[in-house]
Amino acid sequence: MHKYMRAMAVPNVKMGFTLKYPEYAWSDDDRKEIFVGYLEGEAKLQYKTLPKRIREGPFKGVLQALKDRLRVDMQGAQARALSGLRTLRKRDGQSVLSFCLKLELLSEKAHPSTDDKTMTLIRAQILYEQLKQWPEAYHLAEILDEENGRK
Repeated sequence: MHKYMRAMAVPNVKMGFTLKYPEYAWSDDDRKEIFVGYLEGEAKLQYKTLPKRIREGPFKGVLQALKDRLRVDMQGAQARALSGLRTLRKRDGQSVLSFCLKLELLSEKAHPSTDDKTMTLIRAQILYEQLKQWPEAYHLAEILDEENGRK
């Protein structure tokens, strides 16, 4: 699942689990055991690598530890995307479309909370830097200058 979607799903999973297995009807250990039984793949691995004191602790502690790990994972992915965006270059023979797709993916990961207008300007400036040797690039430069003047 896309990392952004995983992060958005954590509160929904917690709410759904709490509705299905309420605290008043299930013991803390039972809820933890059921929850861990649902985990698979990377989530199960994340659980297994938690410190023993957390795994054996209260259910809420396990949930919080998994949520914290997801947050750190997302911050790492954002840092890698920012680095990738800074070093992104159009390769010889690479189509502009292919470059723009890569630019769009990296910029979404690097700036997840940026509004569309600002994101478009960021992408246009990066694209211009890669295409400024083209004779037609002055059209893009004029648009960027006009947009920067409006801010």
